[in-house]
Amino acid sequence: MAIFLSLAVAYAYKNGVFTGAWLRANKDSVTSFGVLASTCTVVAGGMLSYIRFFRGRTLVRRAELSVDVRVLESPDGALFHFVTVTAKNIGTVALIDPRLSLQTEAWLSDNSIAHSEIGFDGWFEVSDHGLSRGNRFAAVDTGEVAEFSLEKTFESSVWAVRYVAILEVGRLSWSKHEVVENVKKTG
Repeated sequence: MAIFLSLAVAYAYKNGVFTGAWLRANKDSVTSFGVLASTCTVVAGGMLSYIRFFRGRTLVRRAELSVDVRVLESPDGALFHFVTVTAKNIGTVALIDPRLSLQTEAWLSDNSIAHSEIGFDGWFEVSDHGLSRGNRFAAVDTGEVAEFSLEKTFESSVWAVRYVAILEVGRLSWSKHEVVENVKKTG
């Protein structure tokens, strides 16, 4: 826009619309026009910055969840599920005090469904320091990954299990669903 305006003024000066004498005679008007144009530019820039910063998802909390389930057979024939939920912060603001819960639906061989929910205290938190049941993930910074793990046992009468992981941060929540067959994977 500034280039176009500069070219228009140069063209007008070349064709005699603006002359040196006219510019000298109206220098107060030209200065006032320049100040007005600068003020309008600053106000427009401020409005665009506001829209981008506050309304344009610049300061937003976002998470990406994944659920991984490993099934192992125990010596007594029950199936042991080792569940790992990975929460990656893909937003631009830290996730403060993330709370993870897991809902399970176990389909029995008679097609009935058994429901259960595991709250935040039932999780192991996996980090470089090993496993613990404490709350080490008080904040997950941008780009960081937090892993939560737990173990759950199902009888062989259960043929499939649906896991729903729900991560809550304040009033926001994200969820991820995973359905696994209740058999030991070979290979």
